[in-house]
Amino acid sequence: MAVQHLYNLQEQQQVQNYLKEIKNCKYMKFPDGSDKKYIQATIDGVVSSVPINVMNMDYAQIKRQVDAGELTIEDAD
Repeated sequence: MAVQHLYNLQEQQQVQNYLKEIKNCKYMKFPDGSDKKYIQATIDGVVSSVPINVMNMDYAQIKRQVDAGELTIEDAD
């Protein structure tokens, strides 16, 4: 359990150190009609597709900012 807690602290520090300017977030649906989604976001001035996966550093940073009330994600069309 202590190892898992240490890993979580290290992971949180990595996310906090991974500071990029993120804006214009919107959930997007895949064109195949499935319920799968990803986030389209402008990251450091580049429009990017971000998979909804906690192991993805861009997603982890988006989630941290959303949880902190610093960023919102627009619903999919």
